Amino acid sequence: KIKNAKSVRTIADGIAVRDANPINFNIILECVDDFIQVDDEEIANAVLFLLEKHKIIVEGAGAASVAALLHQKINTQNHKKIGVVLSGGNIDAQMLNIIIEKGLFKSYRKMQIHV
Repeated sequence: KIKNAKSVRTIADGIAVRDANPINFNIILECVDDFIQVDDEEIANAVLFLLEKHKIIVEGAGAASVAALLHQKINTQNHKKIGVVLSGGNIDAQMLNIIIEKGLFKSYRKMQIHV
């Protein structure tokens, strides 16, 4: 069933939709076996991981699949190879800065001292 959202606020704006297209929805029903949900924090972790470990800048929507893998939301035990699509470098510089700052702070690699 299609349920329209009143508003959508996410760092994965490239895959955020308020209204599902009925044609696309029917194709998804026929072809997709499962959905996996990741939240903004998990996506931000994936963006930072890709930047730090692989030197790739990816927008939130493009990092969603990596977020699912990093946060073990996909069972990988029965698979020898897993393909992941990384798409979109269209991330706002301010958003990227926020992701980096929060990620460094959460991993205790950055601190602030107020005097």
